[in-house]
Amino acid sequence: MPPLKKKRRASSFKEIKEIRKDELSHNKQNKKSSNVQKTYEVSEILSCRLDPGATQVNLQFLVSWNGYGPENNSWEPLDSLRLNTVFINYINQKFNEFEADIFVNIANIKEKIKFKRRKALNEELKVVIMMQKVFPFDPFEYKVHQVIFHIMSDPPKKFKAHLEDLVFRNHFFKLDEVQRIKQDKLAKEITEKEFITVIVENDVDFEAPPEFNYVNKNVCTDDMMLANETMLNSTALNLDNIKGCACGPDKCNKESKGCCPNLLNLPFAYKVTRHTKVVRLLRQEPIIECCDSCLCDKDCLNRVTQQRRNLSLCLFKTENRGWAVKTLATIRRGVFILEYTGELMGNIEAGKREQTEYLFDLNMDRLSHGFYTIDAFYYGNLARFINHSCDPNSSIWIISDCTKDPKNQKLCIFALRQIEKDEEITIDYSPIESVPTTERMNCSRSFYIECHCGSKACRGTIY
Repeated sequence: MPPLKKKRRASSFKEIKEIRKDELSHNKQNKKSSNVQKTYEVSEILSCRLDPGATQVNLQFLVSWNGYGPENNSWEPLDSLRLNTVFINYINQKFNEFEADIFVNIANIKEKIKFKRRKALNEELKVVIMMQKVFPFDPFEYKVHQVIFHIMSDPPKKFKAHLEDLVFRNHFFKLDEVQRIKQDKLAKEITEKEFITVIVENDVDFEAPPEFNYVNKNVCTDDMMLANETMLNSTALNLDNIKGCACGPDKCNKESKGCCPNLLNLPFAYKVTRHTKVVRLLRQEPIIECCDSCLCDKDCLNRVTQQRRNLSLCLFKTENRGWAVKTLATIRRGVFILEYTGELMGNIEAGKREQTEYLFDLNMDRLSHGFYTIDAFYYGNLARFINHSCDPNSSIWIISDCTKDPKNQKLCIFALRQIEKDEEITIDYSPIESVPTTERMNCSRSFYIECHCGSKACRGTIY
């Protein structure tokens, strides 16, 4: 850089960028002053080299300056130029010019270090440990080193080793980047559809959550629609005669004899405790909520699963149980957490499904044949990731309305006890006494699924 005034010599890319801004401000304040600092503008990148005085790989670039002769050319470090437009264009032009050769160089390096990559993935127990070795990582700096490595006729061994390290780190940087994009996309979709705060984390490996169609309401299959019509005809249920409750706004409660649960001789399910609506039932019984035919409003006490919740949840990867869900804030006992959504189908269609790990039965009347089933394999929501525990902190209740129309029935998860911050949310997939029970779920199996819940009450198997 030209030696005009030593104290104005730029020692970093930030100073080069800010000099012109400082001098313009100085000119405005001192229009009559003739002692104005001159600016340094990069004219051209002439050459490159490794810093001869450094033991590590530090790139330097020979820069010519606008308005100054060759005698004022200077060697500048990469950090001083990384935001300079002339330098960026120089690197991009060289990269495009030699892209094919650069690709071959990097491919050879990738082949050379492939066993190192595999070893790193096998030895590191958590991805967070691996990423501590990768970051900080600058993709543009990686691009610069690829270009200069190709331009140099005979790069030294330390430069080759340094580029190999960058290729290694770039591999995991890309894995992390792709994973984060998928996780952020899913977190945004869940937050928008569930109206709760959700984040997605994976500190175990580079796997993203499995892909599925996200639905916050059940999707009826064709056989479900046919089965529903058959059921309605066989029971002669006339939905036109069911008007819902006439309680009116703020009137639905356990004392209201005309409310939907009492109309079906079932207990009123909810109460308010410390300004929070919670389930009041001590055992798993069918819950009857108010519906669109009722005269109460949307804030009704008997519409808990139809209302928004103030929850913060995290979908995260476990070390031995796949994906799981935990809470980021304390959840009180009895609070509604999530609905378990998926494809609503008849028992015959459910028996044809090859993937059975996401099947839950809707058995409102505790029938042994389990006429309706929800499958969350292809269509589902966050609840599909909730894991089993032999000592769960949450449980599933079947929710319906006074019409008892199967299309309106749903599985909802409530907290059995207070769930602490950062505690995983769990349910019992095969409880001794539960509402969703069927012959298919309780039948003798030729195989068992091993349980890894880790609780003192662990039965050893899930089924």
